[in-house]
Amino acid sequence: MKKMICYIVMVIMVSLSDPAAAQELLQGRVTNLTGEPLAGTSVLLMGSRKSVSTDKAGYFSFSGVKGPDTLLSSHVGYISEKASFTAATAPINIQLRPDEN
Repeated sequence: MKKMICYIVMVIMVSLSDPAAAQELLQGRVTNLTGEPLAGTSVLLMGSRKSVSTDKAGYFSFSGVKGPDTLLSSHVGYISEKASFTAATAPINIQLRPDEN
């Protein structure tokens, strides 16, 4: 019985330490060209229904995302920007340019 319990505990520990599972949290920041955060920027995971808004410091995060994939960031008064990423890309920094039109 003790061997069975040790085996179960070992299996659980190995599954929790899976490096791929650690990559499922995608984080990043959206700023303007001078590095100021853009709060309220919409960040969409293209090809899905997952979308978040940046916080007051310009940060965002998605859970359950491994990549490779593409993000689309948009903010009023700025040109939308696509950013590609893989599981190894972390964190993602996106700079938006002002829309001169």
